[in-house]
Amino acid sequence: MTIEAIFIDDGGVMNDNQRRGQQWRPLISDYFAPKYGGEKENWMKANTYAMSFVMDELNQIMKNDSEISHEYYINLEYKIWTEKMFEYMDLTPPPKDQYKKLNLDVDNLIIPQIQSAYPGIVECIKNLSKKFTLHTASDQT
Repeated sequence: MTIEAIFIDDGGVMNDNQRRGQQWRPLISDYFAPKYGGEKENWMKANTYAMSFVMDELNQIMKNDSEISHEYYINLEYKIWTEKMFEYMDLTPPPKDQYKKLNLDVDNLIIPQIQSAYPGIVECIKNLSKKFTLHTASDQT
């Protein structure tokens, strides 16, 4: 048997989720507070609140062994996260047709600023990519 592809998880394998979360929350507040109002500290709490609902939904999908497309799940995640963030802040969320853009804008702004990769992982991935097709086994777009 020949191994041709490897699936590597992002959180906990390539990146330290604890370090990422500690950096993510303040950056979330830096994005949302000036744009939508509210205290930065509350936006950090809103993100934690919203992510608990996202994770509950993911766990429910996995528990039910639901076969859904990645696109369906990502759009569901965008919806839940956005609505719960704004619910926590007691603000009206943007129109539903803007959820995906909002989420992608946040990711594109914040992800490049996060420093959470495990030491040596970049070199390891580069070496593996010379021998195998690599995929992430995470809910990333």
